[in-house]
Amino acid sequence: MPASELRHPGAWRTVWILALVWAMAMLDRLILLLLVPGIKASMALSDTEVSLLYGLAFAICFSVVGIPLGHLVDRWNRRNLLLAGMLGWSAATLACALSHDFWTFFAARMVLGAFQAVLAPAAISIVADLFPTEQRGKPTALLLAASMFGGALANFVGGALLDHFADHQPVLPLVGRLAAWQLALFGAGLFSLIATPLLLLVHEPPRESATIGIGESFGMIAHVRRHGAMFLLLFAAFVVIAVAGNGVGNWWPAVFMRQSGLTPTETGVVLGSVSLIGGIGAAVIGGALSDWAARRDPRTGRLKLTAVALVGQMIVLLPLLQPQFVPGIVIALSISVVLSGVVGAACYSLLPDLVPPQGRGLLIAMYQFVGNLIGFGLGPTAVALVTNEVLRAETRVAEAMMLFGLPIYALAGVFVLLAAPAVRRMRAAAT
Repeated sequence: MPASELRHPGAWRTVWILALVWAMAMLDRLILLLLVPGIKASMALSDTEVSLLYGLAFAICFSVVGIPLGHLVDRWNRRNLLLAGMLGWSAATLACALSHDFWTFFAARMVLGAFQAVLAPAAISIVADLFPTEQRGKPTALLLAASMFGGALANFVGGALLDHFADHQPVLPLVGRLAAWQLALFGAGLFSLIATPLLLLVHEPPRESATIGIGESFGMIAHVRRHGAMFLLLFAAFVVIAVAGNGVGNWWPAVFMRQSGLTPTETGVVLGSVSLIGGIGAAVIGGALSDWAARRDPRTGRLKLTAVALVGQMIVLLPLLQPQFVPGIVIALSISVVLSGVVGAACYSLLPDLVPPQGRGLLIAMYQFVGNLIGFGLGPTAVALVTNEVLRAETRVAEAMMLFGLPIYALAGVFVLLAAPAVRRMRAAAT
């Protein structure tokens, strides 16, 4: 194999381990969606309060703590940072399971977000040092597809644990008897904790640049300021994409349970299957299309691909007009999962090329900050507010997703197209 195709002989082994770690992170983050009925019943919460637990509580620390963690990723051993992060978010998931009121749960979700903030900056930075630019789409797509595999785990494992513990609720040492949803969360935290030692098999790859000092970090900030218009448009696009994706994506389980007539266990099986199949499609199709677009147009090909995928996301919302037709909803969600993989692979593969190598971790952390604080923090709540305050009926969540998603996805596409010329000028000047 030519040296230009692979920088490190153990590159793909590292990518597969990082993908598993990413899947475990998503299991701990996303299992909450399937547990909403039990949590609402135990704590007497509204849709808006549950959305705050899922979204804002996680996003506050995930976004803010990510900035200093991005600095550390550019300086310290990234494998060790990931190891500490995985131990931390596993413990936070166990703390969520032991929560008995809204504010305790809120605090545990904040801790979960803080520890998971290290994941993307460290993992994407490692991939950038393992693969050349034109080959990063496939490994990046695999990492992002692991989010969907984690979603599949959350639904399969969560549904199975809920079903099992509905009739069998063991008394745990020190903590006593827990509700079924608490036991499901506890199991998710244990799975991640057990998987943590796999990171010891990952070796820190050599960085593209030499020793990184304080001055070089400020040089990266100056670089961002020099190309302020480009980064402003890109970050605006990323924010709106995150708002749309999190706002629409996180309410599909409610559609199946409230309007399609499925039970939580049936919903878990359906969503797990969609996540698994769609995740494979996203890993294969998203990575291949991202690298293909980069080869055809090395400067803006990935952005053009993103705009096309966003139009597709608008189209797949239309079957929500008939939420009772389960096959149509399943097909629409499956296509949406693949399109999300295309968008993620294109955007994350583009980011390492926009800054010097020593600024990659910080730029990805900045992307997480602007995208997730607003997108992950407010997206799910925005749809809940449309449901509760505009439509005033929690049974009309599919309609709320459409009313919210169609204009927001369109706005995201506009920002992407506006950013493309600025990216082209910046990369042309760089070459």
